[in-house]
Amino acid sequence: MTLNVCLELDNILRAPQEYPQHNNFRRSSVSLTYFRPPAARDTPHYWNDEHRWIEPWVRIARDSYLTPEIVYAPMPENSRWSDAETAVLQEAFWPENFGHSMGDDFLPVFRLARSFGLWSRSDLQVIMHPPCWDRGHPTRGCAHHAELSNLLLARPLEDYNTSLFNAPPPFEGRACFRNLLVGTRRLGMGFPSEHVWPEFVRELRVGAGLDPLARPNKQKVVLLHKVGRRTVRNYDEVEDALRMRFEVDVEVVNPEELSLVEQLERMQQTTVVVSPCGGVSFSAMFLPAGSSAVFIDYWDARWNTTAQMERFIYTYNDNVMPFYYPVEKRDLHLDRSKLPDWVDQKDEYEVWRNWPDVTVDVKRMERYVFSALLHAEVSYGWHDSFRMESPTPLT
Repeated sequence: MTLNVCLELDNILRAPQEYPQHNNFRRSSVSLTYFRPPAARDTPHYWNDEHRWIEPWVRIARDSYLTPEIVYAPMPENSRWSDAETAVLQEAFWPENFGHSMGDDFLPVFRLARSFGLWSRSDLQVIMHPPCWDRGHPTRGCAHHAELSNLLLARPLEDYNTSLFNAPPPFEGRACFRNLLVGTRRLGMGFPSEHVWPEFVRELRVGAGLDPLARPNKQKVVLLHKVGRRTVRNYDEVEDALRMRFEVDVEVVNPEELSLVEQLERMQQTTVVVSPCGGVSFSAMFLPAGSSAVFIDYWDARWNTTAQMERFIYTYNDNVMPFYYPVEKRDLHLDRSKLPDWVDQKDEYEVWRNWPDVTVDVKRMERYVFSALLHAEVSYGWHDSFRMESPTPLT
């Protein structure tokens, strides 16, 4: 956290999803200046586990740096003060992907502000740099940011093109803050966050006007329908097989056709989610405590084996019990002629991780859904909530 500091923002210096290996850590689109009393000698210093320079600086992410300048002089008269007590400078990672938008753009803000006791739905000001419209697919990315910020924050998101920074003279693009939080990027979904995800989802439910403690009153299985790559080829077959086998409600839902509030509502009445891996699976984060999710693996071409994409995330979400459906290479369908030009087809790991569709073996899937339903039944104290006869053994 930094005190009485001013920011000036410019266009980001890298393209979306581009990660230069910090050849020059001073190359940045952010100028951060401390204005200290002329007689002050309390020069602030910053460090983290990877960089321990004596000079003051703050790191946002592995390719975006803040190198503060300290000026021992009064604040310039053309400095524009934010009217928020606390602000957060957050790097937008990949907002067009719903999972990254939620887990890497907004969860870190919540986590860091909460750790300082500064989380405030009504007052917290969030500055996204780069903005959503400068990261990949602007329409989809900004739609995700708008939905999430509307449920979490009373103030609108700021960026270098909003009135906070793009004000008329004499302010000249400089905005100053009493309390500024930076360095949130590393606190995203890849950071150990036990007990943080459930609290974050609770904030979303409160913002949506929903009962944060609501729970389902019967078993319900939702198959998350993914459009595009890594989709399931036989959704209808899986839906019919699970409904017949377990005698419970089964529904195929495309999250892209629902608003965020509608997703939150739908998940509150769901006990088991079945989902392909990737961003679509993040709807399972909205499940109530005691529920379960079955995630379909991807194929790891480096080791020729099935692998989990979400394991590190759900390890730290103690509301949802995860199960992982293993794939075999014979289950996958890869049409290399349909891959975009920017995909390196020599990178077998990238290709097999992100692009094949899958045909689900319904008998194999039944075994994992059985375990998921049983976990929900025990968690909610139900009896005979689904047909309990043992799943058909694999052949």
